Amino acid sequence: MKGSEHVRMTSEEMREAYPDQALGLRNAIYPEDDDVNFITAEVVYVGETMDQLLERQLINKEPIFTWYTGDGPAFPFVDICIIY
Repeated sequence: MKGSEHVRMTSEEMREAYPDQALGLRNAIYPEDDDVNFITAEVVYVGETMDQLLERQLINKEPIFTWYTGDGPAFPFVDICIIY
């Protein structure tokens, strides 16, 4: 999913539609007392590695955040790198 094909979904819908995948999200809606656990967000990128999504955030300065739909570690596929 790239370009203008953005779909707003809940985290449960994302887990069901894209199991065990890293997603690039934006425009999240959060509960009033919680800035971490979103209610819904627009799914912008699907099918990219965590490294590709982080590059979009850090190097390309895209206003997205990365979220992993699986139950494992939050960043299971990231190569460790140090940016100087």
